Amino acid sequence: MTDKDRQIIENRKQVCPAFCMTEGEYAMKEAREMLLECFPGSFVNSRDEFIAHPRTNQYFILRDCKTPEDIEAKVLEWLSRASFKSQPYSQEWRNRRFHADMRFAVNAYLDTDFSEDDMGIIYTYLGNAINHGLTLDFIDHGMDIDWLKSACAYTPNLRSMDSLEVVL
Repeated sequence: MTDKDRQIIENRKQVCPAFCMTEGEYAMKEAREMLLECFPGSFVNSRDEFIAHPRTNQYFILRDCKTPEDIEAKVLEWLSRASFKSQPYSQEWRNRRFHADMRFAVNAYLDTDFSEDDMGIIYTYLGNAINHGLTLDFIDHGMDIDWLKSACAYTPNLRSMDSLEVVL
């Protein structure tokens, strides 16, 4: 741990009590604010749902997120499809722009640089919370797409989840 890291931790200890929050509550508050910053036009409604893109109804529930990692997992699980595949518009150019905008926002929030192909892999193996444990492992491994490919015995032409073998 460097001196800079120690100073950051000390500053957090001083800031958190000032706002009458625990460090975990403060981290969740910052994670929620970051979501709103990264997804233009997004909001959190009265049912504690994060609406990432109101026009296309891209959302997930924040109520059961207890840590910032839980939010990261939900972003991967519930917004990966919108980042590469969904077709909410009748015109293809609008869909391509929508995919690019969603991918940009996801990458901004997660501080990653996933390509369209990467999002396809993420959606195939993690989308719709198909394997939440694997999503958490993926986050623990620094969201390394190569790790996910090897953990899922990735084959480029895989069409069915029947042949998915997780090698952990």
